[in-house]
Amino acid sequence: MAVLAIAPNNGQHRIDTDLTLHELAVIGYVTVLWADLEHRLLLKTIELSEQAGNDELPEDASSLSFKSRLRAYRALVKSTVKDEKKRAELLSLAMSIGSIERARNRIAHGLWDWDFADPTRLRSSSFRVPFDFDEPFDFRKLLKLAKRIGGLSFRLAYPGGVDEALETQAQAVARRGSSWSRQFLLQMKGIDPETLHLAPPTPRVRRKPRSPSRGRS
Repeated sequence: MAVLAIAPNNGQHRIDTDLTLHELAVIGYVTVLWADLEHRLLLKTIELSEQAGNDELPEDASSLSFKSRLRAYRALVKSTVKDEKKRAELLSLAMSIGSIERARNRIAHGLWDWDFADPTRLRSSSFRVPFDFDEPFDFRKLLKLAKRIGGLSFRLAYPGGVDEALETQAQAVARRGSSWSRQFLLQMKGIDPETLHLAPPTPRVRRKPRSPSRGRS
């Protein structure tokens, strides 16, 4: 249910949302991690294509359709990865990625609202045939999905597991010479990462002391 935000002072009226900041944040969390997953899928597709000795990427690898891009990755895994166990693991990973694409699409492209019967829950829906749907969501369900997407990205980027991830990170730090987290750098500037984008407190204006009234001792 949309919220009307009327701005009588400047006339910049808008349609807003009744979702809370935490709900909006977790929807963004899913979106950001999915974009990272898509990027890593492309990198791995390029890597496999080079291993196969291809001069160009398969046409589907740059398709607007994610299903087509995933299909191109799967085909390269089948034709390039000779180790049966590794090939089976990568094909299983591709299947897991494909299995959550629908949920991600409903989150990214659905019309968001809250459930009038239970205002603690959210709904995402669409009446665009043949992609019409109406699905309930809540904060924990969205958070769980985001973490699952992040886990799939990890498996895609580091098929060798934690050891490969740590080794890759160590090599990156050695090339840069140092490694600082964003949180650390913000704190070094005296900025609390949790309140980074909140409006700064209004400075208190000190009033000048009033001169003693004439005639007063």
